[in-house]
Amino acid sequence: MNAFQEKMASNIKDYTTGKMNLNNFRATLMEHNVPIDATLDKLIRKHESGDFQTYNEFGKVIFRQLNG
Repeated sequence: MNAFQEKMASNIKDYTTGKMNLNNFRATLMEHNVPIDATLDKLIRKHESGDFQTYNEFGKVIFRQLNG
């Protein structure tokens, strides 16, 4: 895992554990050129509504987008 992937993994972990709020998470995704498509937006909305999504669920979607 390179430094960029480690930083993104840390950001996902912070968001899923409540250490990062929604606005900061979305800003971080945009900063790293991660497109917020329908799948990612749905995960975020479910997480925010109290149906907490895991690191693995977010990581799978985000890293697939980053790796093309």
